[in-house]
Amino acid sequence: MNGKALVEITPRSTGFYEIHRDYERLSLRAGSGKSAANWSFRPADDAEGWAQDIRAVIKNAKPR
Repeated sequence: MNGKALVEITPRSTGFYEIHRDYERLSLRAGSGKSAANWSFRPADDAEGWAQDIRAVIKNAKPR
């Protein structure tokens, strides 16, 4: 979207993140409760690789 990231997750990020894969579609949830935001997208290639990479970053993020 106009070259701007909708969400950025880094090892320094805090908060709650989840990534789910449904065939070639990935669904990302950021936050919890009423403040949670969800995004769903199809990566150009290798959905499983994308999911694994995102999970690795989420695992290293600092939960609140």
